[in-house]
Amino acid sequence: MVRRLARALVLASIGALVPTACSGDAFESSATGGTGGSSAGSSSTGGSSAGGATGTGGAGGVAGSGGVPTGGSGGATCGSGQTPCGGVCVATDNNPSHCGQCNNPCASGQSCVSAKCVTLTCAPGLSEACYTGPSGTQGVGSCKGGTHICNSTGDGFGPCNGEVLPQAKDVCSTPVDENCDGKLNEGCAPASCKDIKTKDASAASGVFSIDPDGGGSGAALDVYCEMSIDGGGWTRFNWLEIAYPVGADPLGQDLSQCPPSAKVCRGRIPAAATPNHLLVRELPSNERGIWQFDGSVISNAVLGALRDKKTLRQNKAAWQPLSTT
Repeated sequence: MVRRLARALVLASIGALVPTACSGDAFESSATGGTGGSSAGSSSTGGSSAGGATGTGGAGGVAGSGGVPTGGSGGATCGSGQTPCGGVCVATDNNPSHCGQCNNPCASGQSCVSAKCVTLTCAPGLSEACYTGPSGTQGVGSCKGGTHICNSTGDGFGPCNGEVLPQAKDVCSTPVDENCDGKLNEGCAPASCKDIKTKDASAASGVFSIDPDGGGSGAALDVYCEMSIDGGGWTRFNWLEIAYPVGADPLGQDLSQCPPSAKVCRGRIPAAATPNHLLVRELPSNERGIWQFDGSVISNAVLGALRDKKTLRQNKAAWQPLSTT
């Protein structure tokens, strides 16, 4: 017993000067450390206790409960990233009662984030509808809202997932209002004279702007549209109103190289066009014939020649007109 008390007194003396953790074999029952002294079998303010005594703890003391020693207010030993506050180890970078330092509580409605008190803007994990596009565009055309989730610290929401925002302009090749202004394909030229006639049955023959590739890489071009013959909607691509230039390639021009006012155009069907019919008209008699691109071998060969300038290398078959005058 003398050896144990002496050891306890030494530990208590050291603990009063330098916070020290001590081993559990110095205690046999509940005790709390104090500023010095000892107690055996009765209440005392001593720094150690043996034989079931209860001591009153003090700063820097050593104490035990049930044979397990713990630190006093200055004696807690904390791991990395933790600070002893009132004998308890806390992480001051996210503890709202000890934010940044001991006994620095955050106000009501605040959270401790990176050792600073910040005002809560949302409940962590809360999911809400969101939309970050311009006012008045949500629900118009292709634009729609999404959802975002409050982050774990409650100081803001994450990205708005699933939303669709307005594009700079409509995609002419789709029947969708991509810029979400309530107008469908404004600023887009129709793909052909047939499109113009379909949208406006009263459209008269004349010069119109079309965009065969529907707003793709190719630019729109001005063409003459025949709107009265055989239902109308014919896009003129090759014509001769004067004597043919001898030796010239009859398909040597792109239609964009032929202004509608030209007397001669050795043009080809635009590459992006997918025509259904071909009309050939004789001037000045106005006699004409109409052929249909029906997917047959000869039909495809003629279309390849007039659109892609492919050579007809063999006699495939006769391509009979659909109608003639």
